[in-house]
Amino acid sequence: MSAPTVLRAHDAADLVAMVPILLPGAPLRASLVAMFFVGKRTYGGARIGLPPRRRTSDIRMLCRAITDCARKVPGVDGVAFVVYCDETFEAERGIPWLELGRTASATARRQQLVVLDVLCVAPDGWGSYLDHDIPLGGRPLEQIGSSPAALEAAVFAPEPVFAPVPFDLDPEQLAEPERARLTRLIDDYDTEVDRLLGLIGEGRALDALLPWDRAAAVERRLAAGAEGLEGRIATQFVETLQVPAERDAAMLQIAFGLDAGRAVRASNAVWERRRREHGGSMDDVMLAAIEAGENVDADGTASMMLGGAGRRPDRARVDRGMRLLLLLRAVASDDSQRPLLSMSAWLAWSIGRGSYAGEMLERLRAIDPGYGMLGVLENLLRYRPLPEWLFDVPLPRADDPGVENAGVENAGAGHGGAAFGEGASDSDA
Repeated sequence: MSAPTVLRAHDAADLVAMVPILLPGAPLRASLVAMFFVGKRTYGGARIGLPPRRRTSDIRMLCRAITDCARKVPGVDGVAFVVYCDETFEAERGIPWLELGRTASATARRQQLVVLDVLCVAPDGWGSYLDHDIPLGGRPLEQIGSSPAALEAAVFAPEPVFAPVPFDLDPEQLAEPERARLTRLIDDYDTEVDRLLGLIGEGRALDALLPWDRAAAVERRLAAGAEGLEGRIATQFVETLQVPAERDAAMLQIAFGLDAGRAVRASNAVWERRRREHGGSMDDVMLAAIEAGENVDADGTASMMLGGAGRRPDRARVDRGMRLLLLLRAVASDDSQRPLLSMSAWLAWSIGRGSYAGEMLERLRAIDPGYGMLGVLENLLRYRPLPEWLFDVPLPRADDPGVENAGVENAGAGHGGAAFGEGASDSDA
C-alpha cells in the first residue's frame, strides 16, 4: 500500500494554490471559501457565494453561515478563509471586501476557531487582510501560480468524482429532430396539465387521475438516463410533475431511493384524502393538524425535505436525476419548467451545490415569482445553506491524504464546492 499524499503549505501563497485539491471543480469566482483544519491538517471546506450587495447585515449572515459549517464538522478547530472577488485592488484603492475579511475573522474567533489567515484573490492581485504591510495594489498573482504548491496541486488535484452538471444543455448536443419532437409533444400536453390540475382542485383523487405506478416510472427514467428518453414518456413525466405532491415525491425518490418515494406518496395520499374530506387547501389541513397537536412529520418527509440530520442522498442518483431534468428543461415550455427548476434547485442543494441551486431559483423567479415552492426553497437556502446530512462525516485519520499547514500557523486563508466526504461543500447564502 503506497503512502498517502501529503502536500505541505509553507506560506499563504501555497495555501491558496492548494484550494483545487480540496475543492475539485468548484467555481471560485465571487465567493467566500473556508478551508477547515483539524490541527495542522485540512479537512474539507465550504464555499458560499458573495452577496450581490455589500450590506453589513448580508456580510454578517454570510460569515455566520460559513463558520457554522466549520463548527458542525467533527474535530475541526481551525479555519482559513479566501475571498475570491471581481473587484480590483486598483478600483478599491486597497484590498477589496475589507469588511467581509474582518467580519469572517472576528466571527470565527468568537466561535473558538483558530484563524490561520484571511486572504483575498482579485483579478489584479492578492493578499491577506491580516497583513498590515500589504501593498496598495496587492501582491502579484504570479506568487500563487509559481509557488511550489501550485506545481504539486497540478499533479495531485483529483478529478471530480462526478462531472458538474451544466446550467443549460447545449442544443447541439441534442439531435434537432428529437428536440423538435419533444418540444412539440410537451406543448401538446399543456392543455392536459391544466385539465389535470383543475380536476384535482375539484377534489378528484390523484391516484385516479394518474393511474400508472409513478414510483416505478421514476426508477425507469433514472435507469434509462437522459439519452434513453422518448417523446411521449418525457411528456407524461413532465405532466405528472406539474402536481406539487408528485413533484415532491419524485424529487425525494431521486435523492433517497424507491422506498422513500413510495413512503412519501403513501403519506401524500393520506393528506390528500383528509383535504377532500374537510375541504380547503392542503396548507389549511396541515395547519389544523398542527394546532391539534399532531405530529405531521411522523414519516420523516419534512426532515428529508428540509435537510435534517440522518440519511444523506445517494450522490449517483442525484447526478442522474439532475441530468434528466437538464434535458427536460431544454425542451419544456416556461410553465412546464417550474417543477423542473425547483427540483433541480433542491437536488443541487442536497449535495452542497448551492451556486447551482441559486441559479435555478433565479430562473424560476423570472418565470413565476408567485410559485409556491420558490419561497420555500429561497428560505431554505437562506437559513440552511447546507443540509445537516453533509456534516455527518467521520473524524480524519492520521494516514488520510491531504494538505498539511507547515508554516502558516497564524498567517492565512480558505473556501469549498463538492460534498463532505468528497472534499468540501459549495453553497450560496
